[in-house]
Amino acid sequence: MKKTNSCNWIVIALLTLFAVDTRAEGILGFLAHEATHHAEHHSPHKNTRADNNGGGGEVMAQDDSLFGNVEELQSKTICLAQYFKERRPTFNNQKLTAKTKLGCFDYFTVMHSGVTRSPLWSAEHLTRENLVSASHMKRENSFHAEARLPPSERAELSDFKSSGLDRGHMSPSADEPNKLSQYQSFSLANMTAQNAQNNRNLHEGIESAVRTFAKQNGELYVITGPMFIGSNLRMLHGHVMVPTFIFKAVLDPLTGHAAAYLEKNEEGMDYKVISIAELERISGINFFPSLSNNAKNIAMVLPVPTPHH
Repeated sequence: MKKTNSCNWIVIALLTLFAVDTRAEGILGFLAHEATHHAEHHSPHKNTRADNNGGGGEVMAQDDSLFGNVEELQSKTICLAQYFKERRPTFNNQKLTAKTKLGCFDYFTVMHSGVTRSPLWSAEHLTRENLVSASHMKRENSFHAEARLPPSERAELSDFKSSGLDRGHMSPSADEPNKLSQYQSFSLANMTAQNAQNNRNLHEGIESAVRTFAKQNGELYVITGPMFIGSNLRMLHGHVMVPTFIFKAVLDPLTGHAAAYLEKNEEGMDYKVISIAELERISGINFFPSLSNNAKNIAMVLPVPTPHH
């Protein structure tokens, strides 16, 4: 694997910031248009699914996860547990808030966009103990649409059919310590339309490297998500927006240092490690509100991706 020796593409990304580049007018206009037509109010509710999904007769625990209105859920303990100092990310670009819903699962939290029909971010508090438990879990591919989202705002399994793209986890199933949390991670609310080679090689290597880092360190706060930069964005069946970039922000609470991986959503092994401040400028999101500006401006060293495929 190699890190790119050229910063050309990252400069291009910086020139296409949501807030400043005229080429981004298409997506911003689309977000604004969707926001003006969104007058529904959806109360938070629990997942009442009782599916076993091929679990060999093992019954999953009661699913107490929540999905619903951001304002109603944002202060609940389950929704804050995955964030550094229990402060969730905030939007610097308010146009990104269109049709957002908060999904609070046992070991990760997503901010879902009904415009892109994917998460804007998926946050985790990784701990050594949970990752050791996760390493003993057998993966069960229980992909499912998130029934607690309105049909007009959610991805369906059929949206990915014959697309050539993977249903890419933002919070990985391999991070999940038990059967229920692994099932939760297969909600399409935790997925983005991801290039298959990227998902199975570079991105998988980044996920693996971060898990190893968390085990060595004891704990990390991690936020992963897609970015939709530019005006000519692909849509799957006119529904699910395909991102151009994927990021994974990593914060070490022991040192207060942080940085982010940034990768194109395409085949190849090139990636960039950037500061949190740079990620915020590109994305329009303040991922770690409790992190000092000094820490945001200095990118800590992140481990080299270690793909297993």
